Amino acid sequence: MTGLDAQDSIQKKGFIRRSEFILSLIRWLIIFIFIGILIWHASVYLPFFSDDALISLRYAENLIHGEGLRWTPGPPIEGYSNLLWILIIALWGALGADLIVASRVFGVLFMSVVVVAVAYRSLNKKSLTRSWLGFFYSMIFFVGAAPIAVWAIGGLEQPLIAAALSGVILLYWRASDRDFKEYQTAGALSFMLGVLCLARPDGIIYTCAIFGSMIAEKYLFKRRVSRPFLLIVLSLPLLAYGGQLVFRLLYYGEWIPNSALVKIAPSLLHFKQGLSYVLSGLVALFPSTLIVFVILGLSLFSIIGRRRFLPIIIIFVSWCGYLIGIGGDVFPAYRHLIPVVVIMTFILAEGTDILADRFFPRGTRKKIASILILLSLVLSPVFFQYRNPEFRKAKEEIWEWYGRSLGLTLKKAFYRQQPLLAVTAAGCLPYWSGFPCVDMLGLNDYYLPRHKPDDFGSGWLGHELGDGNYVLQRSPDIIVFGVGSEPNYRSGIELASNSEFNRRYVRMPVRTAVPPLYTAVVWLKKDSHNIGLKSSDSRIIIPAYFMNSFGQTAAYLHNGKLVIGVAANAPAGIRLENVPKGSTVTVISEFATGVDCSVNWEGDRMQVVLTSRSENPIPVEKILVSNPKTRE
Repeated sequence: MTGLDAQDSIQKKGFIRRSEFILSLIRWLIIFIFIGILIWHASVYLPFFSDDALISLRYAENLIHGEGLRWTPGPPIEGYSNLLWILIIALWGALGADLIVASRVFGVLFMSVVVVAVAYRSLNKKSLTRSWLGFFYSMIFFVGAAPIAVWAIGGLEQPLIAAALSGVILLYWRASDRDFKEYQTAGALSFMLGVLCLARPDGIIYTCAIFGSMIAEKYLFKRRVSRPFLLIVLSLPLLAYGGQLVFRLLYYGEWIPNSALVKIAPSLLHFKQGLSYVLSGLVALFPSTLIVFVILGLSLFSIIGRRRFLPIIIIFVSWCGYLIGIGGDVFPAYRHLIPVVVIMTFILAEGTDILADRFFPRGTRKKIASILILLSLVLSPVFFQYRNPEFRKAKEEIWEWYGRSLGLTLKKAFYRQQPLLAVTAAGCLPYWSGFPCVDMLGLNDYYLPRHKPDDFGSGWLGHELGDGNYVLQRSPDIIVFGVGSEPNYRSGIELASNSEFNRRYVRMPVRTAVPPLYTAVVWLKKDSHNIGLKSSDSRIIIPAYFMNSFGQTAAYLHNGKLVIGVAANAPAGIRLENVPKGSTVTVISEFATGVDCSVNWEGDRMQVVLTSRSENPIPVEKILVSNPKTRE
């Protein structure tokens, strides 16, 4: 080789290296652009954060504080279904991160993994023009899909599932392309399936689907799938599933998670609800759903397409069948269809490329690409989905933040007393109050899922359990329905008509001290040793927040104490049984001279009424009822 030839060769190699470097920069620029769009789209749904996510954070917080994987003090109950997600968030919480921020950051990161995974498959070529069409089309769909945006910041484990599932699809295709001979790929695939098993107990469905895919390839396409390869793929998911089962038996003493006992109620009604859930979710992603099925159908005419999409079809059918069987879901934005969205994304990316290879010569690809990109922009579900009520629900659901307001208000008032709090919103109120709690819907309770009503399976999924008598037996100090509504669900309806409940508990509106400001209704136990009336031979100490005989008195925080405000148009009162006649009343307030107190008697029944001539509420902390025979 002459010197000139050598110099030309060096220049060509340098040009190739520079070209590859520029292409790599372009790839990463495209990836970051789509991740940026995803982040922007997710921000549209702020401040949405699921109440069940706060249940998971309660478990994570207790684990961080050395109290174990439990929701409340006492025997532990497995009220979660996302062990690995809780452990990930708890790890970062132990390092000082805010748990809600950590949940959202990891949600966006794991959703971004799907973008990188599709880019790795589609753009990992020396020429961007080969597969950029499928990548762009699929990414416009993925980052524009409302379920992806909502659950990127919703706080639950769906982003982790999306990331692991994208890894499963990529690794299976790699294994198939290499005739199932590469054991390193088998190990990586096994790891991803193990992640899915730890992310949710029903993650074993993906392992079964992948196993079924390999068996189908063996008999349908005469592929040789060796036993060692199969054993490697199955090893980690079975170990993860079995290990979690052993942990459940040793730690919780149960074979089945509590969440399954509460939410899985096979019935014709729930079957119909599950079918409606899946079909309505697919319709909500129209027209992309239609395009996906068209691409899938056309791709199956080629052997490459059939081999490529066999595992995806099996996963899709298995997961959708499972959702139909369990009755779907009650959370907004179709969270359980996140795996379906991931599958559709890969079908768009890979199927578009397969069709371009099969039906269009390379010279016409740019024109076809331009047309399809334009169509994808016009037909993208982004422009259709915002009218869907399930997606609007996520945008409008902010009641968890009202629960934060009430939870922090109660915490400031009763942190030292640590009252037992009974709730139906088992996430926001327990998480922000930090109180020991009773879950009146049974997700985090041992008794209720094991004493189901006769009509179990005929109501709203996950909200059917309840027992008013059981709640009274637990004797909570405070009862809150929703985030401060009137009694609801089965326990609330039964309690409202229970004479013992109405005798022992006082309905008190509470004005919150933390934004968003509102007035919540709570029920306070009069004979509570933590927050109730304190009686002795000489006197009765009555916290003012029990003085709601007129039904309009509201309690609020004043100097860290829950007080009531007495004004000219807002009197306060209480009726007391078996009080010695002649007992006197002392009002405890910073401005006691501005409060008038009158006492009326009906036998040994005493009624105390507080009034004021002031237009501005005068804070009253408590009253003392003194026995005249033993008055100090």
